Amino acid sequence: MGQQSGPEPGDQGSLLTDILVTDQLKLRPQRPADVQAENKALHSLARLLAGTPQDLLDSLVRIACDLCEAGSTGVSLLTTLPDGDQIFKWVALAGVWESYIGGSTPGDFSPCGTCLKLGAPQLYASPARYFTYLDVADPPLLEGLVIPLNTVNGPIGTIWIADHFGQRKFDAEDVRIMTTLAGFTCHGLHAVELADAERRARDEAESAVRIRDQFLIAVAHDLRGPLTTIKGTAQLMQRQMTRKSATNPERLIAEVENIDNTATRMALQIDELLDIARLQSGQPLDLRRKPTDLVALMWRIVTEQPPSTLHHIQVDSTVNELVGSFDADRLGRALNNLLANARKYSPDGGDIKVTLSSLTEANVEWALITVCDEGMGIPEEDLPHVFERFRRGSNVPETMTGNGIGLATTRLIIEQHDGEITATSTEGEGSTFTIRLPLVDATAKPNIPMTS
Repeated sequence: MGQQSGPEPGDQGSLLTDILVTDQLKLRPQRPADVQAENKALHSLARLLAGTPQDLLDSLVRIACDLCEAGSTGVSLLTTLPDGDQIFKWVALAGVWESYIGGSTPGDFSPCGTCLKLGAPQLYASPARYFTYLDVADPPLLEGLVIPLNTVNGPIGTIWIADHFGQRKFDAEDVRIMTTLAGFTCHGLHAVELADAERRARDEAESAVRIRDQFLIAVAHDLRGPLTTIKGTAQLMQRQMTRKSATNPERLIAEVENIDNTATRMALQIDELLDIARLQSGQPLDLRRKPTDLVALMWRIVTEQPPSTLHHIQVDSTVNELVGSFDADRLGRALNNLLANARKYSPDGGDIKVTLSSLTEANVEWALITVCDEGMGIPEEDLPHVFERFRRGSNVPETMTGNGIGLATTRLIIEQHDGEITATSTEGEGSTFTIRLPLVDATAKPNIPMTS
């Protein structure tokens, strides 16, 4: 329906003034008020304020239908479509039109739209003569009374009653009843929305506490392993050093190196926790940028991976170097997270392919890094949440440890470098993570040597 303004005729030649008969409300005899029935109805509605908005609206239209002896009653709420157009959606119906629940009328050309434009209750006689799309309704609409639903933030829709068989001529008493119900509707919806918001906030708070507890358990588990290694190695060294004659210097050196490596892993985990804390508080990372070769950095991370008979890491670079201004330690941690995940979530082994290349867009050179595995993959419904904190795939066994912060900090690090990271995956076939980083401000030589 196109926008209509002024007394332009409908498809059948009728004018808006032909169907708009609001003035007759003053001329018709006013039926006596049934205060007892009205009070009973309002009390029953008040009891529904602890329920859902839909429960309130469904009861409201049934009560309006009874109090006004109407053939149909409905609530039409303003709804904005994705293209920006507005419609009146029939969210609650009672009576002979109840089967039309979920239907709609145009926001700019409808009895409801006219009512809101005029800002007052409106009475219509056979409105299909002007709003011709109403012709398809069965039974036909002979008379309709439309009341605006106004809140402090503006109109949200209308509530209306209809006669289909010539049994009712609505009068001022119907206007009074429907205006009362309209006010109750607006206040009631606001109260229900506040209660829903409170429930959602409480549920979110409880969920946050559960996630925090799960996170603390996971972190404690992850840190307990390295601590156990350090403690066990230190105790072994202590026993060896008490037997001076049996002390093997080379073995002691290896054990000290084991302690150092384990402590380094713990420090990396703590650094991740600190970065997550900064992310949560809205603080940017304090990047220590230096000219860094990403090809050399990736080779270093690959060579530092623990040995495995199940996994084979293949590195393919189309360029000899990718030099940019980066925080090498943090980027190294991000790349290590991707490789560690590729190994971890490929429990049956397989190839892990790493590719490095460059791309120029709009005079900006970008480094492209992909890490592709042949593991369990990520379920389709989990993929949009893969970089969220404390989220793990629904297909990950409970026996597989993890704290759910690795990919979150990886994305944080990449984005703080003005880059981006994306993920694609097919469950049961593997996952591919792609990093884009701008190669800028790299005027000095890289600070990481190439490792073959």
